This record gives sequence, structure tokens and C-alpha cells, in this order.
Amino acid sequence: MLTRFKELKGKNRSDAEILIHIHHTIMQEYGWIPLEELKKVPNPMMFNLYDEIMEERKEIQKRMKHGTRRH
Repeated sequence: MLTRFKELKGKNRSDAEILIHIHHTIMQEYGWIPLEELKKVPNPMMFNLYDEIMEERKEIQKRMKHGTRRH
């Protein structure tokens, strides 16, 4: 988890900006989640959810680039 945080932090983002980015990304996937509720999610779970979302998005972009779809 700390490695993932450092990767995001390495993009010159403040802690608040990282939380906003993760919150926004998770809400895009799952719908509205109040920030206070997200803060209650254990950090490892939050980063794992974020990583899964980002991996799925990369895979979708890759398939779109190559003109293939998942069936």
C-alpha cells in the first residue's frame, strides 16, 4: 500500500489531491460515495479497489486500440 501511495505522491500531488483522485475514480466506477464513508474503508482495500479499476481501464484502452472486444 505504501508503494502505491508513493507512486501517486511521486506525481507531485498533495495527500489531499491523492485522496480526491482516488475518491473520484472509485465514484466513477461504483457511484456516489460520501468522502466520510470512503475514509472509513481500510487503506489497503481502497488502494486495491483503485488499482483494480485502473488495471481494467488499461485493459479496455488496450483492447480499443487493437479493435478487440471482450465477449
